[in-house]
Order: sequence, then structure tokens, then C-alpha cells
Amino acid sequence: MSRKRHPDTTKRGKFTEVLEQMVDAIAAGYVAEFKDTPEEARTRAELAIGQIQAQAGGGGLYVAKGHLWHIDERHRRIYQRFTGGNHAQLAKEFDLTERQIYVIVERLRREEFERRQMRLFDQPLTE
Repeated sequence: MSRKRHPDTTKRGKFTEVLEQMVDAIAAGYVAEFKDTPEEARTRAELAIGQIQAQAGGGGLYVAKGHLWHIDERHRRIYQRFTGGNHAQLAKEFDLTERQIYVIVERLRREEFERRQMRLFDQPLTE
């Protein structure tokens, strides 16, 4: 029978304090965003941290400070809504310039092409 592992918050140390702060921050987000009770939010937050520990524990996990993830997500939404001729509409909707929309769309178009394009010389030779 497998047991769920939760962050051990009984030992106080630098890393335990960081985990506790992460649990608190995630729980606050669950309360604000999903209207969880504080108890439900804390349980869900501890499970989330447990999953992060299981996936990245023991490694050098770096969590960037800032808004780059939100920018990437915004860029994906812009690209999904792009229809070929709606640069001005998207610029107004996302409070950007038309030039920024052109740059975002071109970058994501190139990334998608690279992801889908088979590379001739990167493939192993078969006999």
C-alpha cells in the first residue's frame, strides 16, 4: 500500500521554511482563485508541493521570480487568436503595439515549424 508523502514541516530548517512558505502561497492562491476553504486549500497545496518534491526533489530546482511565465502564456493566447490579418485587433486587446504582435506571431510560428519539421541530419542512420 503506498502512502502519500507530504512535506515534513515538523523539522525547522531553511528548506523546510521555504517549503512552508510555498505551501502558504499556493494555499492562498487556491482560496482566492477557487474559493477553497483554508483547510481544503492547505491540503491541496501540500499535495502540490509533495508532487514537486517527487518530481524535482534532490535536484537544483530554480523558480524564477517575475512574470516570464505569464508573458509566455499571453504570447500563446495571442498566437491562438491570430487569424492572419488581425494584428491591430490583437494589439488593442492585449495592450501591445502591432509591431510587438508581428514579432510574437513570427517567433511562435517559427517555434511551431521547428517542432513539426523533421530534421534530416539529426536522425540516426538505419540499415
